[in-house]
Amino acid sequence: MDAMWGADYVAESNVVDRHIRNLRIKLQDDWRNPGFIATVPGKGYRFISAVAQGER
Repeated sequence: MDAMWGADYVAESNVVDRHIRNLRIKLQDDWRNPGFIATVPGKGYRFISAVAQGER
């Protein structure tokens, strides 16, 4: 989080999770069957591109 918002930014431990949740709501992305944002256990999140989904 320091790299993204700077060392002076004080945030709750779940701030990234809350931002991802808000993005999923806006994108209408279901966390159980993600189309845009996938959860990577133990690592974080990753963007699912249209190419990775097999759409060109």
